[in-house]
Amino acid sequence: MSILKRLGKIKTLIEKVGGTVNGRKKLHKLVYLLQHSGDNLGYRFVFHNYGVFSPLLANDLDMGSSMNAIEQKIIPGSNAYKISLSETASKMIINDDLSSKSEEIIEVLKNKEPQLLEALSTIVYLNSNYYQGTRLRKKLEELKPNLASQYDEAFELANRLFDVETN
Repeated sequence: MSILKRLGKIKTLIEKVGGTVNGRKKLHKLVYLLQHSGDNLGYRFVFHNYGVFSPLLANDLDMGSSMNAIEQKIIPGSNAYKISLSETASKMIINDDLSSKSEEIIEVLKNKEPQLLEALSTIVYLNSNYYQGTRLRKKLEELKPNLASQYDEAFELANRLFDVETN
């Protein structure tokens, strides 16, 4: 898939969440979850310290910034970036549709905190790597003990949105 097609998907995603994504980490998790639901956005993911991560997505964001189509600005008082579309994005990048399933997922997740999305995407990632039930929960606790307060909601969302068996 070409970079312009991938950026078209990212542009559509950013618009669907309200025009801004607060944090690269959050964007990576959203893209991973949309892809997991069956929508091909053109990225491969690896498991990283903060969960799923796509080097190509990171490069595409930087390329979109260098094209003056995507704005990445540090949020004051944090090390997170506010990612939004520039005014020239509509002239440079053509929107590429997302599936109705992806739109449903975006609607549910767009206002969720990055920590919840990190827990959720880790659950979905582990499940796709043959972790289920108690074994999945134990691996999550091993990898992400700092996210324990997010587990209940993340497991509920994993079950509801991604049919992950959580018992």
